[in-house]
Amino acid sequence: MFMDDRTLAQIAPSGDFGNTLTINCDNPLMSAAQLAVICGNPNNVINGFVGNFPLATGAPYNPNPGAAPINFFDARGNTYNQAFFQLLRRNTEGGPRISDLRHQAWRGFLEPRATCRASSRTTPTSSTAARTTRRSTRTSSRSLA
Repeated sequence: MFMDDRTLAQIAPSGDFGNTLTINCDNPLMSAAQLAVICGNPNNVINGFVGNFPLATGAPYNPNPGAAPINFFDARGNTYNQAFFQLLRRNTEGGPRISDLRHQAWRGFLEPRATCRASSRTTPTSSTAARTTRRSTRTSSRSLA
């Protein structure tokens, strides 16, 4: 028996759905208006963490709302602040994700008859062999690495 099937699927574009929680306030890709809204509000600047979760100065769940913002350092030693920024965006410019799934399976079954010389009886014997191959290819997916 031989099987060879393929599924080619177009999936909605990838995106960032709440994985990003902070943004650097010295980000050169932000416009002046974005900088004013995100980092210009003193209640939105990060002043601590609960585990890995950032705490904005004005957040109602912040145990230290009056603490000073944290100064972060880049590779050159320059200081910058971070602001709370939860990104929820689909990457429509990147196009759809494509999933190409292929599956092949070979299965052989052999049942010859064997004769026992001492009793002259015929007894069935059998043998089975199989091989399965699966390949999966995905394109246009966003990586969090």
